[in-house]
Amino acid sequence: MQQMELELTAAPNFADRDRVFATLNGMPIHPNTLARASGNLVERAKVPRIRVHDLRHMSATFLLASGEYPKVVQERPGHASISETMDWYSHVSADMQQRAAARFDAIFDEATEDEVTGTE
Repeated sequence: MQQMELELTAAPNFADRDRVFATLNGMPIHPNTLARASGNLVERAKVPRIRVHDLRHMSATFLLASGEYPKVVQERPGHASISETMDWYSHVSADMQQRAAARFDAIFDEATEDEVTGTE
């Protein structure tokens, strides 16, 4: 909402370039400016330092790990294909392997029970 208000204020000069981080007139922010600003925020918040690019990686990885649709995750960083997203961000953890095995077991058990009871 605040961003929309800023865009309306700068309306005649606003250049919508679909940027996550932009100046008040919609132009891209220089990466060093963004890094400095995020560093200041991290310092004030007293949290561990992390690069802005690492936030992008964390976001995609956590979304995929939580079961978000790969197409949705692909569009957030603007990847050209789902395979690019999956190659970069879908790290298979032991926990993810255990969840997949449990899902398979549940499907298998349900199919076996249906065969035994004659329901399908």
